[in-house]
Amino acid sequence: MSLAYRLEVSAGRRTYHTIQTLFRKAAGLCLHAIEVDGVEIPYCQGGVGAPVVLLHGFADNKETWMPVGAQIARRHTLIAPDLPGYGAAGSIAPDQATLPALAQQTLTFLDRLGRRRVHLVGSSMGGGVALMMALLAPERVRSLTLLGSMGPEVVVSELKRRIVERDENFLLPTNHSEWEEMMDLIFSRRPVMPRQIRVYMAHRHIAAREIYMRQFDAMIEPENYGFPTDLSGLKVPTLVVHGTEDNLVHFETGRLIAAELDNAELMMLPGVGHAPHWEAPGAWMKAWRRLTSRT
Repeated sequence: MSLAYRLEVSAGRRTYHTIQTLFRKAAGLCLHAIEVDGVEIPYCQGGVGAPVVLLHGFADNKETWMPVGAQIARRHTLIAPDLPGYGAAGSIAPDQATLPALAQQTLTFLDRLGRRRVHLVGSSMGGGVALMMALLAPERVRSLTLLGSMGPEVVVSELKRRIVERDENFLLPTNHSEWEEMMDLIFSRRPVMPRQIRVYMAHRHIAAREIYMRQFDAMIEPENYGFPTDLSGLKVPTLVVHGTEDNLVHFETGRLIAAELDNAELMMLPGVGHAPHWEAPGAWMKAWRRLTSRT
């Protein structure tokens, strides 16, 4: 690793954390941490009102929600944890990286906070965790919002196709160029960020590659990620949001989830990729506010 590269990573780290601090302050959020089953869970919390728990996706962290944090915290108590094994949370064994295990750990996390009934919002893997929480403990969930959520596979996604046909998982890059390609595949309209932040984020992601590889394999091992094949018994009010350009979870998965659930609204976002909370927050948050206002 050259000196110039180390300096660029260091500058990117400082800039990244400065921006995240500004986002938290703008939303009135504070950082906290508690221990759950021997794992330290850092989380952001702030705002007043019915609690909203935001669950990030695979290889992501709580900071992914900062662009929408201020809007949510105006009317709700926002709680955004790093899921066990991700972000700044403590490490976990592979058998604790499954969706059912993460769901149970998150329910225990909410027990520790004294939050018995919450609105859940989950992106990608976090959507799968949120859906599993609702299946395990529907009485704990006021509403469920799933953004590009994992679920029973209907149509093979670009991610799955590459894994099967090329033995290539673009979520596990080995260098900066592959990380840039991953970002292009995650987003249809990629957010603009300075090069030094991209270098830092790529460095951090690549450094955790071996950990992410073990957790990814453990997560996809159970058939359908451990979901029941019949979701019709779940009556929690739900908003299912999916971009039509999602390369990680095909939009037909979102369509199936909405069709299977008894009380769900489906919102398809044309031209949007795997991260609606970044690419089109205004489109789904209006529907989300309607959902939370009546539940």
